[in-house]
Amino acid sequence: MTRRLFPLALLLLAAHACVGEDSFPMRWRVFCDYSGGVCFRYPYNYFIPEQYVGGLTRSGGFQTTTRLGREMEIDGKKVMVFEEMEKPQAKYDVRCISSGVAGLPSELRGKPLAEVADHLAVQAGMIEEGSTIDWQPFDYYSLENRPHGEAGWAPLGVEAMQGEGSGLCGIVLKHADRVSALLLTGSLTEHDNRAIVDSFEVLVTKGKETLNWREGQTKQGRVINAEGKVVKVDNAKIKSPSWARGWEIETKHYHVTTHVSPRKLLEYGAFLEGLYKAYADVYDPDQIPPYKMEIHVFNTWSDFAAGAAANGIPVGQTTGGFFVPSLLSIFAFEETMAHFRSSTFTLEVVLAHECSHQFLHCTCNGSEHVPTWLNEGLAVYFEHGKFQGGKFQVMSPTDRINRLKADYGRTKTTLMPLDQYLNHYGHIAPGQYAEVYAMTHFWIFGSESGKKRFKEYWLALKAGESGTESFERIFMADMMKAQGGRDEAVKKWEAALLDYVKKLK
Repeated sequence: MTRRLFPLALLLLAAHACVGEDSFPMRWRVFCDYSGGVCFRYPYNYFIPEQYVGGLTRSGGFQTTTRLGREMEIDGKKVMVFEEMEKPQAKYDVRCISSGVAGLPSELRGKPLAEVADHLAVQAGMIEEGSTIDWQPFDYYSLENRPHGEAGWAPLGVEAMQGEGSGLCGIVLKHADRVSALLLTGSLTEHDNRAIVDSFEVLVTKGKETLNWREGQTKQGRVINAEGKVVKVDNAKIKSPSWARGWEIETKHYHVTTHVSPRKLLEYGAFLEGLYKAYADVYDPDQIPPYKMEIHVFNTWSDFAAGAAANGIPVGQTTGGFFVPSLLSIFAFEETMAHFRSSTFTLEVVLAHECSHQFLHCTCNGSEHVPTWLNEGLAVYFEHGKFQGGKFQVMSPTDRINRLKADYGRTKTTLMPLDQYLNHYGHIAPGQYAEVYAMTHFWIFGSESGKKRFKEYWLALKAGESGTESFERIFMADMMKAQGGRDEAVKKWEAALLDYVKKLK
């Protein structure tokens, strides 16, 4: 099985600045704040210091050297494992902030939009108290590079201003009962700022859904081509073009790019949203990060390998896909079964597994404290699910379980002492994937309180707590109290797990 880059590898896509028509350029990523009612697009290699804050740094926020990974085998498939890189600087180069009018200081209510915008800029930490930006009226409904401003789509009554100050520029919008600002270091002519500002968009409500313009196209069965134009999807066979000439869509939680075909792209979007609902059912999140998760589906393994290499990530013949935490991106390819000559190792299996890592990474705010056993155990839990009738149904990894039953029947003990898993953050052997699945299933799905405790646990990880200490506090406290200590509790757990696996199907 494929696995994510571990531990939470932050790697530079060093080729991003020089990719061209004949290589593998990546489309801009998406910030979409449904609670604030706004979204915008930004260059692929901008970095997200915190998942739950609307702030970005440019590529200069990374450490500037690329660290090549090493290849290792997991379940007969080779994956890339990268060294951890230093954390980026905390300074924001792009900051989005939104406030309800009722939430503004009383002295600002009813004041000109420019004054409110300066207040938001101070609140965002982009200017000092008492500083101002030179704001000028801007027509939100102008259509140059702004299809979201078109009549029939854009909400009525949006008031807009653009401005520049000392080393800062931005746009502010008054929409319904909210005021939202997008602020960027540099001028409107620097760092792609003009295009980022032009993409700033007020979400609209269509029926029961709130969505952006690109999501609206997806809902109507349309995709976006390389020129940013809308393409209506039909069932005609289309020869796969180059990656640079491919298509993209946005769903509520994902930004998906491919050059397989427009029809397949819509299928990927539906599948991914089904996956998301399955993940959310387990995690039960009250809040989700405002950054859409990236999925890149190439046509063949050769395309996939070339695209990965062009973006600084070398892969081997047996690599089926991977997750890049620093970019929230998954790289995979359509012809997975043909390449591996397998009827079970499919693109859907790869996506279900890797997207589990992606979801965990995002909800936990990029925490580096997620133990491998839980991360991989959850991924195995989802990997063999089936998508039918618009819903993703979790299915048991029967082959893995049967191999684990055989191992336990022979050894009468766990593959590795369980307490050694608790503080382990590196790779594990192929045969251990079944065991970490069983461990995860035991604690989360084996009791009535398991999912409730799991939510408490991942929220602790999100807050920066140790994955080991918080696990013992949240899941094992009752057992440790009953058994009179940690070591005795672990022994009890090992005996219980051996019996629990016998009942798994």
